[in-house]
Amino acid sequence: MLLYVHIPFCSGKCLYCDFYSIVANSTIIDSYIDGLEREAQLVREKYFDSTEITLETIYIGGGTPTMLTDSQLGRIMRIIDSNFRTYKLKEFSCEVNPESVSADKLAVLQSSGLNRISIGAQTFDDALLKVIGRRHSSAQIQRAYELAHKFTDNINLDLIFGLPYQTIDNLKTDLHRVAETLSAAHLACYELTFSEGTKLTEMLNHSHIPTPDEDLLVEMHRYVHRFLTANGYEHYEISNYAKPTRQCLHNLRYWENAEYIGLGASAAGYINGVRYKNCSDVDQYCRKLSDNILSIESSETLSKKSRAGETAMLALRTSAGIDREKFKNQTGYDPFLLFANQIEKFRNTHLLEIDERTIKLTPEGFLLSNEILREFLL
Repeated sequence: MLLYVHIPFCSGKCLYCDFYSIVANSTIIDSYIDGLEREAQLVREKYFDSTEITLETIYIGGGTPTMLTDSQLGRIMRIIDSNFRTYKLKEFSCEVNPESVSADKLAVLQSSGLNRISIGAQTFDDALLKVIGRRHSSAQIQRAYELAHKFTDNINLDLIFGLPYQTIDNLKTDLHRVAETLSAAHLACYELTFSEGTKLTEMLNHSHIPTPDEDLLVEMHRYVHRFLTANGYEHYEISNYAKPTRQCLHNLRYWENAEYIGLGASAAGYINGVRYKNCSDVDQYCRKLSDNILSIESSETLSKKSRAGETAMLALRTSAGIDREKFKNQTGYDPFLLFANQIEKFRNTHLLEIDERTIKLTPEGFLLSNEILREFLL
């Protein structure tokens, strides 16, 4: 089983962020951790009849998990240890921000098995960091990386491209820093999304920042792929690159449509064929759990065919794509029959690569992945 724990607290809101997070004080955070403890117990009772749950991976994300104090992080580790079995744990990741990570916090996490660290860098350009509302500097990213490297060499860096005012040379500088200077094990490299309701989208709509240039975005996508693959990184998922054996196991299992437990406000889970999402409100989350009620705001039991479509869509996010035999064993369907119309539609477009055993996106297909993946949902 996979476990995701959401920590929805930040020191401020980045201008582009549409994840649920709030600025909070220690009292609210302590109440939230009370909620996490009760939710873990209720999930065990509801879905597992309180039987032993053995974890394969743990991922703590946010928000900013390293905004918590050492003792608060230690308490979350104790909650995990008392509700789940970790003796078969293969990977334990935690997201950290450059301005809030410390050796003491990493030591607390490492004592419970932390072996992978994900640093929210976004860019090494100080001017661009200010444009998107980040609260750290390039120098702090460097220090955070050096600190993290004392605990593990399995480090991911998040980068965003397509930022307002960003040039292709800015992006090249970032990639050279990550791949050649730092030689990070893993890189998550995303195109900036202008999500409704964010400050950055409001600024775009009111012409306070330039509209993204489509040709430049395509050039950036292609340069990221070309540069990183030439420097020993495998492009193993739409936005993810890794050195050999350094793929993120937790996310790989997501893309295999594995079941997982999600704890925390706005967290999602997938257990016994049921997808659920918790409410995106810390106060409501804490209030319900104080009354011994799970804070689930929506849930759905997928049909067999819908689960097959979801499995296909997730598999196509990866460079491995849909493996015919694996898909048949997992879903009961032959993907070449189930998706015959989709295969025919894309067969001659150079966006899908198809042989007798696999269906997968080409590098050009990755550029149009959203449009293609929608076609495989049933």
